[in-house]
Amino acid sequence: MGRGPQLNEFQRGQIVVWKSNGETVIFMSKSLGVSRTAISNYLKDPDNYGKRYGHGRKLKLTVNDTRHIFRAASKPGASSKSIVQDLQLPVSSRYVRYMLQASIRFEYVKRNVTPKLTDDHIRAHHAHAKKHLESPPTGGMQSYWRDIRHEKETYFSRKFGGRTVMVWWEFSSDGASELAFLEGNQDSDNLSPDLNPIENLWGMLVRGVYHGGKQYHSVEVLTASIKVEWTKLDVWLMKRLVESMPRRCVAVVEANGAMTPF
Repeated sequence: MGRGPQLNEFQRGQIVVWKSNGETVIFMSKSLGVSRTAISNYLKDPDNYGKRYGHGRKLKLTVNDTRHIFRAASKPGASSKSIVQDLQLPVSSRYVRYMLQASIRFEYVKRNVTPKLTDDHIRAHHAHAKKHLESPPTGGMQSYWRDIRHEKETYFSRKFGGRTVMVWWEFSSDGASELAFLEGNQDSDNLSPDLNPIENLWGMLVRGVYHGGKQYHSVEVLTASIKVEWTKLDVWLMKRLVESMPRRCVAVVEANGAMTPF
């Protein structure tokens, strides 16, 4: 059997970051879409990976450079331009943007204002997290989340015209429900995204629908695209989000009800 393609520069950097965060080879393999053997071979000797098979084009960035880029991008307010300047990298800011866009860990978004939490919100936020830590649902955290989203929050809209698409769904560790497309304005509580892991799935769905800056000129085509991207969401990821709930609740309790990084 012939030798498979070598890991590219981005994949190597992502593996290094995940390894330092304690992720498994299985997780890396599924996330990057490469074999576990390829990842294991790289982790055995990152510095000499691929050297015995010829030289080829010299990499612009070292493994350490890539690790530093992802670390810098994780900091609040980071931009590709500031990363290049601060790390004195031999590449352009556009090159760094391409790296980050290719990563499932990052997305480029407009800066949003943190939800304005009143004292009542903070107390309720804290009480909700504490309640679920002290008395988790039957079966641990194997509960489900549902959400009704406004167009403004999900960005499901046409390029022209005033019509929008409202979507309802729910998910658990066993998978997601069917999508329901609603008419009219719906109520939605978006002040506790850190205790609502469906926010993570919404982000993935939106990125898939608008991948590459795609725009839609009819609600029908947009709806069809949403349905296609929805089928691509992995039950394995939903299970991981459900399992993250204890950590989310602990973070809220430790922050005394204030917002957390989740």
